[in-house]
Amino acid sequence: MIKNAHSTRAFVAFLVTWSFVILTVTGIVLYIVPHGRVGNWTFWTLGGLGKDGWADVHILFGAVFIVTGALHLYFNWKPFKKYLAERVRGHLAVKRELVTSLVATLLLTLGALFAVPPVSWLFDLNHWAKSAWSRTPGQEPPYARAEATPLPMLAQRLDFDLDAALGAMREAGIHFEETQAHGQTRMSLESIARANATTPAALFSLIPQSTPARNADQLRGDRARVGADTNPD
Repeated sequence: MIKNAHSTRAFVAFLVTWSFVILTVTGIVLYIVPHGRVGNWTFWTLGGLGKDGWADVHILFGAVFIVTGALHLYFNWKPFKKYLAERVRGHLAVKRELVTSLVATLLLTLGALFAVPPVSWLFDLNHWAKSAWSRTPGQEPPYARAEATPLPMLAQRLDFDLDAALGAMREAGIHFEETQAHGQTRMSLESIARANATTPAALFSLIPQSTPARNADQLRGDRARVGADTNPD
């Protein structure tokens, strides 16, 4: 049972600690989350939160950490000032530490800007971790934000039959209402997926894909052959 009176200073200190823990966890998660296009296409989640959810928590507790850190410094200003005074009296040791820490910070910053190993290895690992989510077939969208594109536009862009696509989804038990705007449906894979507790990637796999159009060289060859066959000479 908690019997002692509530201490604002202790509350702030604990809040700083918890904020640091949460920032560490969310930072690790955001380091490995899939690229946005893949996360949106597959409705990626971890622990019940999507990429945006993890980012929101990270931003929130980043702000909390800054505010509570400033309050923690305020409540402990006297001992902190005393510590600084004692360190200044031993300025030679402080000077060495200050210089070496500044040099290390500068080198790390340059390593990040110019992608110099071993700093660049951290970014390479980040890219590998994010890309690992899209190595399974069907996890990569045809283009960024394809799931949010209205179905008529998506069908035109990817060359598939819209009626056949809607029919295939109905046959698979997908339910949707065709809302119309200017004579065309405004539905998207994203809206249908959310209404049916599935993902845009799963819906897209149901769509019968049209046979790829022949390239321009093949078409020109066909026209030449037709011309030759109809030439009276």
